[in-house]
Amino acid sequence: MAIRRETVGAKIGAAISTSSTASNFNLNFLTTSQATAAKAKQDSSQSPCRISQSMEAPQTPQTTSHKVLGTRQPGMSYVNRHAVRAVVQNAAKEVAVIHVKEGNFYKLPGGGVEAGEDHHETAKREVLEETGCTITIHSNDYFATTEEFRHHLHQFSYCYRADLLNDTGKPTLTEEEISDGFTHSWMAVEKALEVMAAVEPTSELGQFIKYRDIYLLNEAMKER
Repeated sequence: MAIRRETVGAKIGAAISTSSTASNFNLNFLTTSQATAAKAKQDSSQSPCRISQSMEAPQTPQTTSHKVLGTRQPGMSYVNRHAVRAVVQNAAKEVAVIHVKEGNFYKLPGGGVEAGEDHHETAKREVLEETGCTITIHSNDYFATTEEFRHHLHQFSYCYRADLLNDTGKPTLTEEEISDGFTHSWMAVEKALEVMAAVEPTSELGQFIKYRDIYLLNEAMKER
């Protein structure tokens, strides 16, 4: 499933415009906060989160970092979307990153939670589809979350650390992902952050993904 332009298109009947260019993207809209939700962090023996797609906001563990991108516009209706991202490392401690030629940006593997899936199932499916890799996930607890307000889309992303188990070398990309030029590679963390920061996305979508995933990768590396 992957990015699919990170819109919910036909699924919600709301067109998400990507006409804005990088020069129109206001970085002042990016804010960062520490999540202070009342719910305690999940016990490691519990199953991974299952999130209702209609839930208004994530219940974030108290120790989880949270970043907001964009601004909720008064009077605008939003459709909630929940997604999972994965910071996957191989034996050499390199991380998997995906370059998207259409829009010129890099992203972490991940995508939307499908009906009946928990977070781990989503992460494993998305990584396998986008990179051809099987993974093991470190913990039931996500280490960071992001919240995006983009036109009529209100998206929550939950990020997990994972290790590579096997690289089949055979991603199963959708026709749209193939057309968009999805290619994955493994990079040292510092190199990945450098490359992700250096590119200049040509759409608002690419700008959101750039700053979201740089944030998530930086958070992942804080507790290596």
